[in-house]
Amino acid sequence: MSVVLEAKNVTYRYGEGTPFEVAAVEDVSFAIERGELVGVIGHTGSGKSTLIQHFNGLLPPTSGQILLDGEDIWADKAKLRSVRFRVGLCFQYPEYQLFESTVYADIAFGPKNMGLSEGEIDQRVRRAAQFVGLKEEYFEKSPFDLSGGEKRRAAIAGVMAMEPEVLILDEPTAGLDPRGRVLKPKLLLLDEPTKGLDPFFKLTLAGIFKKLKAEGVTIFMVSHDIEFCAEYADRCAMFFDGDIASVGTPREFFAGNSFYTTAANRIARQWAPEAITWEEVAHWAEQAITSKD
Repeated sequence: MSVVLEAKNVTYRYGEGTPFEVAAVEDVSFAIERGELVGVIGHTGSGKSTLIQHFNGLLPPTSGQILLDGEDIWADKAKLRSVRFRVGLCFQYPEYQLFESTVYADIAFGPKNMGLSEGEIDQRVRRAAQFVGLKEEYFEKSPFDLSGGEKRRAAIAGVMAMEPEVLILDEPTAGLDPRGRVLKPKLLLLDEPTKGLDPFFKLTLAGIFKKLKAEGVTIFMVSHDIEFCAEYADRCAMFFDGDIASVGTPREFFAGNSFYTTAANRIARQWAPEAITWEEVAHWAEQAITSKD
């Protein structure tokens, strides 16, 4: 597989040159390959969200490079506008992105700035609204008259309407019900995608991820949901104090890990140390019972 997105020796310091200077990201190098699902975990404040804000040039690295298809996105600042059309970012509190007079105008803002025709803009607005489960009856309302969950949907739809190659989402499903449908970006970057979801929709989300992967989509997921990462990720990485502390397959990452591991592994490691999901524990138990018979 080829690398689609890469952080290369990236450092970012807040308050640089002041007494309050602090490194949120410290010399991070991490490559994301096409078609894989990467799960990144780590405690709150470890620097995960700061890192993803570098991927579309929202934050310039203090040092290091962000490479998109092998090209430094900061090599030519005149191209940053096109980079941001290719890499869409929705913040952890996306309702803060709303500013137009109507929901329709808000969703259409990005496509209009891309210079698209009115017909194409209309199609994109409706597709994006359908994706987030936002009914067309809301199109003429002020986004500030929407509920918290509806504002979140409208903000996400505004990013989705640009149909970026890379989509960065920070806690996109918090407060949303599970009725949305997924468009087909080439790279999906998620921050806390399972937060606030019930177990049933987590299975639905897993099915969406599998379908996207089968179509060659790359997924980058920032999450505190260890169980979900263990079951569905191809690789897992732990962010700790501004750096990638560990990377490996879910089994390499979680089996025997005393700090970050799944409930299944923690409970059953005495008998099945390699088991990291409840399905694997059940399989081990079934084999153990069968062998006794």
